[in-house]
Amino acid sequence: MMSITLKQPIAVVAAFAFPAVALAGPGAVFSDDFSDGVIGLQWTQLADNPLDLAIIEENGQVGVMANGFGALTDDALYLSNGSAGFRLSTADPFNMQLDYSYATTADVSSPLEGLALVFGVGVDTDGQDSAAIGFGTANAGIGNLTGATVAFRVDDAQTVSLPDTTVSSTGTFVIDYAPDTDTLTFSTNDGFSDDLTGLVQGIWGTDALFVSFGARGNGFATDQFNSFFDNFVINTGTLVAVPEPASVGLIAFGGLALRRRR
Repeated sequence: MMSITLKQPIAVVAAFAFPAVALAGPGAVFSDDFSDGVIGLQWTQLADNPLDLAIIEENGQVGVMANGFGALTDDALYLSNGSAGFRLSTADPFNMQLDYSYATTADVSSPLEGLALVFGVGVDTDGQDSAAIGFGTANAGIGNLTGATVAFRVDDAQTVSLPDTTVSSTGTFVIDYAPDTDTLTFSTNDGFSDDLTGLVQGIWGTDALFVSFGARGNGFATDQFNSFFDNFVINTGTLVAVPEPASVGLIAFGGLALRRRR
């Protein structure tokens, strides 16, 4: 039986609607510090509406550019399905991390609009089966909420945790997987953590997972100096090559789970 543990109460809410060839550092399986300003061959880039939401690799980081307009479902992502792409085997444990920093520069939101930075994994390139952690701001109708949350999707049906507003706006996202207990853990370096147990093998039944990170949403403006990613590292895990570029669309958040089929 599947056991899903989310430390925050569960709610399917749109209010927090939002997961050059790099050389691995010492001891790492793979890493990308984005220092060369060129998208690596491991990644493909997706931007649904680049005039309103985009990510750009420059100044040693992947920055987020958002003007607050566009749609709640707009995505701007790096996906691990490039010409030298990869998936992570679910037969072995894995641990990966990604630094993030988030701050808005303007609020032009209406109720239920939100913008978030996201980091996640998914079975398919449409995100029908996917899970992710995100940090962002949402207009809840009675004020704005800023914090971290986790979501997962099974056959495009999504479950989202309510945001933890105590999480820092600058930190490190961490994703761990333990195959012996089939537990996928999303956390931050300041103590936030949620477990999804029985999902990867028990429900999705997959032998490998794509990786994605980027931004999703609308209603809040930001720029690459205020919101960005840095230092992607897979510390442990087994990479499975993706010989052909997968179709664009993998994992983005629609409430924090990864990309929905349009």
